[in-house]
Amino acid sequence: AQELEGGSLEAGEGGDVATMYRRILGAVALLTLPMALSLGLLARPFAESVLGPAWMPIVPLMQCLAAFGFLRSLLSNAGPLFNALGQPSAILKTNLVQLVLLVFLLYPLVELYGALGAALAIALCSLLSAPMALYYAHSLAGIGWGQQLAIIRPLLVPALVAAALIAVVRELLYAAGGLVVCFGAGASGLIGYGA
Repeated sequence: AQELEGGSLEAGEGGDVATMYRRILGAVALLTLPMALSLGLLARPFAESVLGPAWMPIVPLMQCLAAFGFLRSLLSNAGPLFNALGQPSAILKTNLVQLVLLVFLLYPLVELYGALGAALAIALCSLLSAPMALYYAHSLAGIGWGQQLAIIRPLLVPALVAAALIAVVRELLYAAGGLVVCFGAGASGLIGYGA
């Protein structure tokens, strides 16, 4: 993300901002998607083996935060893009929408689900404000919705393969214990993702 803010708008010095944004977004997605999948799918064996039985209620929270982390990793690049284009007001407007959504979602979800409700509220705020960030990326940088989705589309099949391998190996190794499950299933998922 820092590369965008320090990047040049002149094509001779590294390309235009939109091209740099697409390149960075692709690299971030490539790295954070397998991490989010692994954390989400291996939350239970990790909690059982590393944290202990008393920590099992943290599993849904870890899974929610894994999904939020992936989404947030993608959206966090929009701020530097807007700054590089001289439009920091787009960041302010998007953050204000997130804040208003959080005000309305946080209390009811915490009342219903406790700590998981807080995680859900934060994740929902990012998810619901994402179209606004995508709109600004389109209108300010000329990066169309299809272009933005095309950056992530090639990762979907490897991600599904990785998720399937993690789930299968997790079940096969479950009797061996949590750390074996985490490392074995995690490694198989990364191999499947990279293949």
